[in-house]
Amino acid sequence: MRQGGRSRRAVLQAIGAGTTAVGLGTGLGAADGRGGRDGGATTRVNVGIRPGGEQAVRAAASTVHRTYAFDALTATVPEGAIPDLRSRDDVRYVEVDGEVRVDGSGPVESEDTQTAPYGIERVGATAVDATGEGAHVGVVDTGIDATHPDLLGRVGESFTTVGSWVTGAAAPAGQDDNGHGTHVAGTVGATDDSGGVVGVAPGVTVHAVKALTAAGVGYNADLARGVELAAEQGWDVVNLSVETTAASGTRMLRDACAFARERGVVLVAAAGNYGPCSDCVAAPGKLPTTIGVGATDADDDVAGFSSTGPGVDIAAPGVDVRSTDLGAGYTEKSGTSMATPHVTGAAALLRAAGHDPARTEERLLYTAEDIGREVAETGAGLLDVPAALQR
Repeated sequence: MRQGGRSRRAVLQAIGAGTTAVGLGTGLGAADGRGGRDGGATTRVNVGIRPGGEQAVRAAASTVHRTYAFDALTATVPEGAIPDLRSRDDVRYVEVDGEVRVDGSGPVESEDTQTAPYGIERVGATAVDATGEGAHVGVVDTGIDATHPDLLGRVGESFTTVGSWVTGAAAPAGQDDNGHGTHVAGTVGATDDSGGVVGVAPGVTVHAVKALTAAGVGYNADLARGVELAAEQGWDVVNLSVETTAASGTRMLRDACAFARERGVVLVAAAGNYGPCSDCVAAPGKLPTTIGVGATDADDDVAGFSSTGPGVDIAAPGVDVRSTDLGAGYTEKSGTSMATPHVTGAAALLRAAGHDPARTEERLLYTAEDIGREVAETGAGLLDVPAALQR
């Protein structure tokens, strides 16, 4: 399904090229603050390299924290070494490791009788027989509470990419200590049973990648490693309900997402919660290799907090979304973080039905419902699960 030789997604991506995320620059911070080899201040950086560049980075670094398959490293280097590294032909970029975060809040309570959250109904997920069984979804977030009754048996392998060099203590693999990732996982794939809530794709296997701390923050490097890990595991879809808080760091995320997309992973990412605004979609949602998701409310109005502009590819309900929380609880949260897993679940249904990544993206966008909003607000329109699954 193409128009004038170009897919609708390609047109949307072309519109979205060249945008820059808005920065807040709070929380974890960028500099390590420790003394370097010469006693000066040091900074943690992400470095893209060409052949020969790794040796130069290692020679300058006081610590190399991580290397990546997409030709990059995360290292702590003296601040004075950064200009020299940037000037080298075998170094593609050097950027201070920026911060990513999650948002959303709401009351916690138990629920004995299953209800379909309004968002699940609005996108038509309750009207289809497909469950997504056989598809694998990575939730790169604060982790997942695998003991929750609605997620019991739904959670597969668990990993962590946030560790002692960020938090001061090793993080348990995949365990959620914030609630955000568990909420996201419930919207993707909460079990269709007699209690609680139900997800868009209640038959999928979700995998937890803990890339953010209990405070809901982490570094671009942690997120990038989570995306890389998902590609290495061969998962079908990855949910990225996170937003950058600074313009720096997006080149590494671009590398990581391109690496995963080339290996067959469908990447679904939040547009960000910087609204009302224009041209303010945050990475990774703004990247050309992700499906950027904006948020609407129960009346199909664009949520006031939803980032708009180039990079929004599609929209889904993101206001007062009810889903799973830590323990056996349920909560309502709002954010583009909450809109994103609706699209992720739909992508998982399409992957389980045998559609390849390109066809999955095409179906999601071409079948989206026109709700009368500007492309900058909702992209192709509102997610329509039954239409996407029609053959």
